[in-house]
Amino acid sequence: MSPATAAPITTTSPNRAYWLPTLAAWIMIAITFALGQWQLGRASLKSERESSAQSRAQLDPVALPAAPIAAPDLDLRPVTVRGTFAPAHTIYLDNRVHNRQPGYHVLTMLRIAAPGAPIFVLVNRGWVPQGVDRAMLPPVPTPEGEVTLEGVARAYPSAVYELKADTPTSKVWQNITLQRVAAATGLIVQPVLVEQHSATADGLIRAWPTPSGPASHGMTADKHRGYAFQWFALSALLLGLWLYFGLRQMRQMHHLRQAPNAPDSTTPSIT
Repeated sequence: MSPATAAPITTTSPNRAYWLPTLAAWIMIAITFALGQWQLGRASLKSERESSAQSRAQLDPVALPAAPIAAPDLDLRPVTVRGTFAPAHTIYLDNRVHNRQPGYHVLTMLRIAAPGAPIFVLVNRGWVPQGVDRAMLPPVPTPEGEVTLEGVARAYPSAVYELKADTPTSKVWQNITLQRVAAATGLIVQPVLVEQHSATADGLIRAWPTPSGPASHGMTADKHRGYAFQWFALSALLLGLWLYFGLRQMRQMHHLRQAPNAPDSTTPSIT
């Protein structure tokens, strides 16, 4: 007879089965709670910006000068500007939707009327629907001669993530930044855009969002608060599940230790 083969020895460890899920649960609780706090912080910042935007919107318009300015001084403030459009420097900003219809924002450089070296400002003139053939841009007439426009100054986006960030060589752009505009045109450009509000005979739609609206600065403060509530609710749910299952497992471990002839949790058992 061959000698009997000894059965493998396994070690049961209820403590380990309890503490590993507990550690994972508390890590997730901490992460979700921190995300809720971060959303509340974003909501606070957005509330301050929205209040500032609403206050600036009530100010009297200021004339945009033909001298370089600092963008924060005029951001979101009503302005007037007098000058002449340069239609050769027209940009069709792609993927702009109005009433669920795709189209473009049409932006044209305006030379500010003033003696001396020319300085320009990019004017967002409005929205035009996309044609049937994307290869053919919709024609948009540009006012001739000197014009006086009213609108709102907006700072350029600080940075835009794109897979290909080269300077565009066509009239259709996906995004705009001050650096890209200056490089493409070779002009001296003010560091703000002018969102045109005054009417001109060009057929463009100028249905702009409010200065504090979500289309103007991303999500509103209320939207951030809603996300914060979701993260806090998830954190509370995880805490509740841990309390239910974790405390139940702790009671089971306690009963096992108190039971007569109960094996020690670290004693090897032969299976």
